[in-house]
Amino acid sequence: ITNAMNILNGNNHVELKAMGKAINKAVTIAEILKRKMPLHQVTSLSSCEIVNVFEPLEEGLDTVVNQHYVSCVTITLSRNLVGVDVDDIGYQVSLSITFCLRILLVPGWIGQRFRCHFAFQHIILCALN
Repeated sequence: ITNAMNILNGNNHVELKAMGKAINKAVTIAEILKRKMPLHQVTSLSSCEIVNVFEPLEEGLDTVVNQHYVSCVTITLSRNLVGVDVDDIGYQVSLSITFCLRILLVPGWIGQRFRCHFAFQHIILCALN
């Protein structure tokens, strides 16, 4: 997480790539990063063919070939929309925008105080008449 944040401080975006059992860790890291700073996310899924070739240790034995497919994910996190395709099916808007919009749409929360996770500022909602 620290490495990704350091990359984002110097660059516009960072890519997280994972396959197989590591996908859940990549998703968790992406979600933690999105809560630490407002980031746009583009996720793409694919599958990779893994071929294992086992050579025999003794002469006269056959070579064993094992093929299987593994799920892969690429998560691109970007600080701004430069180079981001917002029409991509895997695009998710920055949490800072969706968080504030979600608060504004809940009628029972008007007049209450909330703390924004992305800027560490308080928001007080006023009734819009």
